[in-house]
Amino acid sequence: LVTTPKNHQQRRVDMSLQLRQALIELRRRERTRWLKKGKRLPEWVFASQDGTALDEANVRHVFYRILEKAGTRRIRFHDLRHTGLTLFAQEGATLAELMRRGGHADIHIVLRYQHATMSRDRELADRMSVRVAATISAAPSAGQTT
Repeated sequence: LVTTPKNHQQRRVDMSLQLRQALIELRRRERTRWLKKGKRLPEWVFASQDGTALDEANVRHVFYRILEKAGTRRIRFHDLRHTGLTLFAQEGATLAELMRRGGHADIHIVLRYQHATMSRDRELADRMSVRVAATISAAPSAGQTT
């Protein structure tokens, strides 16, 4: 469950099995690390050195260092959210599914992710053309009897 920062509503966000396994393993390692310190595991998935919530500025700073080290262009941390929702749209998510995943109440907000599906329009039109052509060529010609 995730609590949203804007309206403090809780909602469920599903994750891939790979991410789930990675987080379980991280949690196991972190539990061992904190127990060695003689402390309880913090409630945060990603905690500061003293077990409190991470500072946004520090997260951003580390994120930028990771991007630089990877040789990729600099993006905002929030762009990861946009990328995730764009990928969901490309995989065929409906507007309702995008709204639920992103925690959006306004359909106009999720319409921006539809741009990701526009390239599929050509692909779908081509597939439709192939289907129609196959149907036409399989149909008996005028004046032919079956």
